[in-house]
Amino acid sequence: ASISGLVERGVLAERDAKAINAAYDFLLRARNEIHFLTNRKSDLLSLDLQQQVARNLNYADTPQQQASELFMRDYYLHARRLHRLTDAYLQRATQKQEKKRWFSRSRGAVAAAEGGFVMRDGELDLSETSGQSGGQSGGKLDGQRMMLAFGYAQATGARLSSPLQETIQASLSTVNRTFRSAPETTEAFLKMLRVKGKVATGLRLMHDLDFLGKYLPEIARVTCMVQHDLYHRFTVDEHTLRTIDALDDLANSRGKAGERYRGVYNEIADLAVLHLGLLMHDIGKGLGGGHTEKGVEIAKRLCARLQLEERMTEQIVFLVQHHLLMSHIAQRRDLSDEKVIEDFAAQMGTVENLNLLCMLTYGDIHGVGPGMWNEWRDALIWELYTKARTLLLPEEEAEKETEPLRLRIARMLGSEVDTDEVRRHFKLLPENYARTTPSQAVIEHIRLATSLNSRVVKTSWRVNTQTRCTDLHLCARNRRGLLAAVTGTLTAQGVNILSVHLNTRLDGVAIDSFKVRDAVGEPVNDPARWEQIDLALKRSISGELDVAVAVEKRLRAQASSKFSTRRKMLKVAPTRFSWDNCSSNKSTILEVMTSDRLGLAYKIASTLSSLDLDIVFAKVATEKNMALDIFYVTNAAGEKLADDALPTIEDALRLALN
Repeated sequence: ASISGLVERGVLAERDAKAINAAYDFLLRARNEIHFLTNRKSDLLSLDLQQQVARNLNYADTPQQQASELFMRDYYLHARRLHRLTDAYLQRATQKQEKKRWFSRSRGAVAAAEGGFVMRDGELDLSETSGQSGGQSGGKLDGQRMMLAFGYAQATGARLSSPLQETIQASLSTVNRTFRSAPETTEAFLKMLRVKGKVATGLRLMHDLDFLGKYLPEIARVTCMVQHDLYHRFTVDEHTLRTIDALDDLANSRGKAGERYRGVYNEIADLAVLHLGLLMHDIGKGLGGGHTEKGVEIAKRLCARLQLEERMTEQIVFLVQHHLLMSHIAQRRDLSDEKVIEDFAAQMGTVENLNLLCMLTYGDIHGVGPGMWNEWRDALIWELYTKARTLLLPEEEAEKETEPLRLRIARMLGSEVDTDEVRRHFKLLPENYARTTPSQAVIEHIRLATSLNSRVVKTSWRVNTQTRCTDLHLCARNRRGLLAAVTGTLTAQGVNILSVHLNTRLDGVAIDSFKVRDAVGEPVNDPARWEQIDLALKRSISGELDVAVAVEKRLRAQASSKFSTRRKMLKVAPTRFSWDNCSSNKSTILEVMTSDRLGLAYKIASTLSSLDLDIVFAKVATEKNMALDIFYVTNAAGEKLADDALPTIEDALRLALN
């Protein structure tokens, strides 16, 4: 009838009972605080409540972490422990004892493998003669035998029996400094990291039983560590394991979707380097801000303790130091700019480093959360990879993807558009357009451009079920302020912009692509609504509509809505501006990171236009409640901005956004 009763009957170990009671007490106290704060029986610990619950339970901000992050780490530690313990005891209680049959005596005894392990009914267990007969958990295992058990489980796909799990938990004290630095331990661990397609399986077993954190204390520091940031949906340890899961899935897949990345993965000489790089890439987060620099120092010490070869250490440290570089450049820079590619290739140094970083980036983005790896990111990462590889291996023939794409699209548009017009479209755009733009989008762009003629604007709408948003493609004659007019119109119509990609042909035709949702976060899917927005776009681009007045009216209406009240409960992130006058030969790069809101892209674009500045390239990304907007900007003469002009521009932007 009670936990203490189970202890008295010898069913539950006293140490486990203490852990279960502590976890349950923590959950009840957190639940009470939710009820007090919401004034109702609500058991949802939502993001906007976590900060206040943390304060009420006496958590406080530290220089490294927010109070809510510290509170949520304790939550996950308790929940994780409670889940593991209840699962293990329920498994044992419900396991049916195999009935002995008349012929059982004639069967030969099960031979134990090295270390005294046997397989019973798909479970790895200890043999009766190994000191823990039939899985009796009275004794302890040394570190080497535990490592051996994980290796067997990884190789066979077997689960560990409940008694063996208990024995490992009771034996963790043997995982000491001597064991961690022993060459045979490192050899066994590296062997597990080289089993293609099964690495995450072995690591998860180690992590679930707390062995991984004992063997690599640096991992223990980030176990259940919460990240209330722009991207990450999972705790640091779960994110790390999911990055390796993604590579296992890739190695085990056979479809065409991941074929080119499988090719890169198969070129990697030592998979242990890649998987150690992934294990360590966020390891610095356990020490607060500046996690990359701190992670590099931790990685150096960890590699020294494992006594890795110098070359392995160099590559692992390289991955930790540059783990954000590839996604940063691919998503925030103009990949048609030769200087961007040259600088990136120089940082890579070798194709081997490029391959390692490409696969780490692939795993890292997949591990952030569902849907984070999409067609757009795939195209950008692959374009950066192929362009850098061409510079590092000039003797290799450059990819021949562009011409087949042109021919395929020409065939698909055969009854609508002349083949020469398709070729002309590609020639009027940068080379990277064909590599980074999905085929369906290219088709829509060509249809719009060939039918624009004397019209003010042409649009194409399509609901994207994969991303739960609507793709809007727009074609118009380019002019200063075009982006501000379009984004302002969408804002005035209550349309939220998730991303934007600008393309301007050499003949002055702008073809812009947007991903949008309505004010409540759903796709814009009503054709009548599309027509209404199209009419507003035509009026704003032709100058008939005062966009600024229309936007202000919409923002006032939203400010009084219950949706706005809900958003105000979220912690407002400070606006940060970043200027880069070095990465591009032709433009100044502006990065704006701020809380997402209706009209954000319009306010930035209209402010830049009012200062007689041109936006020649833009990328807008929205994650959770944060926006990261990138603009390549020139002055009226088409030149970079002067350094001394940047503070004035930033002041104007800050005023507009405030």
